[in-house]
Amino acid sequence: MIETKIINNNLINNYIKILTMMLPITPHLANECLNEITNDKKFYWPEINKKYLEINKYNIVIQINGKKRGLILIENNASKDDLIEKIKKDNQINKFLDGKNVIKSIYIENKLINLIIK
Repeated sequence: MIETKIINNNLINNYIKILTMMLPITPHLANECLNEITNDKKFYWPEINKKYLEINKYNIVIQINGKKRGLILIENNASKDDLIEKIKKDNQINKFLDGKNVIKSIYIENKLINLIIK
């Protein structure tokens, strides 16, 4: 059984956060609504939780001789060598690399990798 008091408190707290964000846009309406909900006259901006702003995985564009050949999803802070090994294991991209030597690789961190082959 879900306790309705907990749900109501959560709903009211979130509603207060929304109304606080609306204060600069519609101050009279938001202030009236906040006065109906709570007797507290001090309203603060909601705290930012930094863990939701962090990006752990990136889509890397894979180019071969300057032409886009695919995308690959990698973890944050993956090294260039790990990325190249993962590319070589990918069947879709491996057909472009089959039997050819990689002369140079240009890696822009968390954006793209360009493999120059011959």
